[in-house]
Amino acid sequence: MSNISNEGNSIVIQYHLYELPTVQHKAGLVGLLLFIDAMAEREMYPRPEVLNVSPTSAKISFSEESLIKTFNYLYDAVLIEQAVKQKWQGEEPKKVEEIINSDGKHEKRFVYDTMQPSGNFLEIFYRDGNGIWLKLWRDMLWSVIRNSPKSRTPYKERLNKKDSSIAKKLWANFLKKCKRPTTLFLENLSSSVLVGAQSCNTELVDFTGDVVENLLLHFWQITSMVYVPRGVKIVKNKATGSLEVEREELGYVLAIPEPLDLELFVDEYKDLLRNLELNDNTFWRPKKALIDIPAEAGLEFIYRLASSKAAQKRGLRFCLSSVEIYHLERRRNNVKVHVADRIVSDRSILVAYSRLQEGKYINPLYKSQRIKNILDKKPWYEGMDILLNQYDWQFFVRVNGQTPEKIPFFGYNVLKKFSDTEKDLEVFKGDGKMKEKNEAKPLEEQLELLIYKIVQSYIWAKTDEKSEIKYKSFKDNKDENQKTKYPPEYFEARAKVCKDAFLAVRGRKSQAFLDYFTGTICSIPQYLPAEDYQLVSKALINDWEKVKTLTLLAISANS
Repeated sequence: MSNISNEGNSIVIQYHLYELPTVQHKAGLVGLLLFIDAMAEREMYPRPEVLNVSPTSAKISFSEESLIKTFNYLYDAVLIEQAVKQKWQGEEPKKVEEIINSDGKHEKRFVYDTMQPSGNFLEIFYRDGNGIWLKLWRDMLWSVIRNSPKSRTPYKERLNKKDSSIAKKLWANFLKKCKRPTTLFLENLSSSVLVGAQSCNTELVDFTGDVVENLLLHFWQITSMVYVPRGVKIVKNKATGSLEVEREELGYVLAIPEPLDLELFVDEYKDLLRNLELNDNTFWRPKKALIDIPAEAGLEFIYRLASSKAAQKRGLRFCLSSVEIYHLERRRNNVKVHVADRIVSDRSILVAYSRLQEGKYINPLYKSQRIKNILDKKPWYEGMDILLNQYDWQFFVRVNGQTPEKIPFFGYNVLKKFSDTEKDLEVFKGDGKMKEKNEAKPLEEQLELLIYKIVQSYIWAKTDEKSEIKYKSFKDNKDENQKTKYPPEYFEARAKVCKDAFLAVRGRKSQAFLDYFTGTICSIPQYLPAEDYQLVSKALINDWEKVKTLTLLAISANS
């Protein structure tokens, strides 16, 4: 329980990190410390005084004036001009502008003054100051946290140059609490300060918290990273028959950290914010904030924090326990909580995610499934069969004019994974861990690579057979990077072979698949050691579904 005492004209509160009730409270304590740092950087007076900070506690002194100053700064708002296509009901526009749209036509825009949170305190932490990261934070706050007129009251007060009524109420409650410091002094909570809370839910149960701890809930947004999940919308071009992909934003994901060490975490989080990448173009969202699955927000937060200088020096495991993620989306006047989850700071998970991030361009379908498997500690190909059956074959077999161009090709990422597996096996051999009779050989990885090479041999042989231009006729034709230049006709032949093989494998089950694999794909001579034949045969007998999934992935990688 937090301690509160009245010392002269000030109130002193000591927060104990491990005794705070939720992750949002713990993140709020870090946010309060960062906020006081921002006030000091701006040379704002009076401000709260941090009397002591240890790894597990913080002691802070507030005067009435410094508390009011803090909340005035926190809820400062500004007016900006917003241009819209249609007039707002019951409100005259400030002015009307005329623009030329992308089709060259003239259109009217109605300009209104609208309020937005200032967020000035965050500017000192971002490299671009009042740039794309702060804009993202403001957009999130207005869309899913302070989305209703009532929840924006603190900002309206500041816009009208009034002192924060929240601070005045808190001070009065603190004085009452000081008279009975060991007694809980409860107040109702809303979702604008505690995600998912309601002052009274459908079961008529109140969300309440002690006034001393409720103070922290105004500051957790400062310590939360904001991400934008995007869905994949597939549209078929009726004229060409090709697939087109559109990315659509699906609200926001908040990544809220659970610190283990206040001193360490404050330093590391500052370092994280200062090193956030900026876009190399004019795109309005930070590229590093765009994610494909909500859980990615938690992993990305941990990955970024681990990359900070402070974390590399002292170790991530000493300052962070976990990250809570909340996927929030505004639908009309309501905010839906789609996902509420917790990602634990785990070294093996972080290493796997780091390797996944090595690919510059990652297909969203591939990445989403890989992240699920990383978190569940399952094989990388687990669940890929669902994707391979759910979407059109053009997603997985590269065909010019038919495979979607706006997202990275699925097969490129699968090819990289097979290449990584091959490198890992070579390292395993080079370390001297491979025994003479292969007892210590990592059989799972070996099986993956065997199936890939069997499929590769089949596709290469069949392509050369069907193409009028043979591989040997152009194999010595290299580009400036010493890579073989393939004629378009050869690409077309390979795409046809891959398409036929993919559809044939996907449409077969059980014995039908086994017959196709052994009778068709393995019809091309495979020069393998006896133990490799045994490994593949055993997998076909005991787990044909896994072999089928790996076969489809290998076809995609070879296309």
